[in-house]
Amino acid sequence: MPPWLNDVIEHLYSSTAASYESILALYFAALLVAVTALSTVRFLTNRVAQSLTLEKSSALAADLVLERTESIPNEWRERAEQQGLRTALITEFPSVIFIGDDTQLVQVKGVSENYRFAVNCNGVVSRFTHSHQP
Repeated sequence: MPPWLNDVIEHLYSSTAASYESILALYFAALLVAVTALSTVRFLTNRVAQSLTLEKSSALAADLVLERTESIPNEWRERAEQQGLRTALITEFPSVIFIGDDTQLVQVKGVSENYRFAVNCNGVVSRFTHSHQP
């Protein structure tokens, strides 16, 4: 607790004019500020997550994305391909790059050869419908 808040509380307790109701009002105001701040942060976090999800789907050039923390079973991919869907695998993990004395956190991503990229050139999104063969 910050020192100035301790001084305020001590003044309220020591003041003869301070009543039980004014102390409760102070606690209520503090609780209201805390709940408002947490609600605002949660709202903004949800909006950012929604925005990233929309951006991610356009960057992937995909109509549907299936994500799992475990590997996707081969049966699922085989069934999707039987139904005429194109599939690609993406693997990503966090890592650290060391350059001299500097370090940088990075997100490393690897994609299979069927992966379709969406290229943004001057605000125009182009979709590649064929895989790039190295």
